[in-house]
Amino acid sequence: MGNAKNTQQNIQWSLEAALQGLAFWISYRQVLCYEHPINEGALVAELVTLLRAKLDSEFIILNERKFNKNSRERMDIEIVKKDSEERIAIIEVKRFFAGKTLINKDIEKLTDAKKQKKNEEVLCYLAVISENEIPKTFVENGRAVRKNLSLEKNFTANIRVLKSMRSFKGKNGNIPNANYCCLLKISHINQGEKQ
Repeated sequence: MGNAKNTQQNIQWSLEAALQGLAFWISYRQVLCYEHPINEGALVAELVTLLRAKLDSEFIILNERKFNKNSRERMDIEIVKKDSEERIAIIEVKRFFAGKTLINKDIEKLTDAKKQKKNEEVLCYLAVISENEIPKTFVENGRAVRKNLSLEKNFTANIRVLKSMRSFKGKNGNIPNANYCCLLKISHINQGEKQ
């Protein structure tokens, strides 16, 4: 059990560090490509690069694999153990601008995956990325916070928000826009923070 807990903590820490890096990378890209939003594929590619730099070498990161043999749905990112290819984590990525309907669809996909016996212990995450807009569903008063979001019966999402902000104020003295990476960890309610 201790080894599984260490693995889960390593994945969580690595993912949070990679998402913090992604928030800064978005800010850097905005300096280079002002007024051009970054597409989801580019966000996933950069997240994978940052995650590879943080994860232990015992893990492999895979992209666009099916949730299971009979599924048409694919995972944006899957983390497996190198020696056994045992699934450790599923990560979906969605731009906040995609809208509530598509974000909820990804939450539903992850919740459905979590319901399957073989995925009960698999970490399931949704990374919601917002450029220059406060994702009010997940953020309070523009601040990066930790909180819980109730989902369907017996499921919850623990939310961790990471952000980057321009270092200068606007001409009118307003707080500058920020980029947010909201990490939702989907869990059974009875699992709580066990994962």
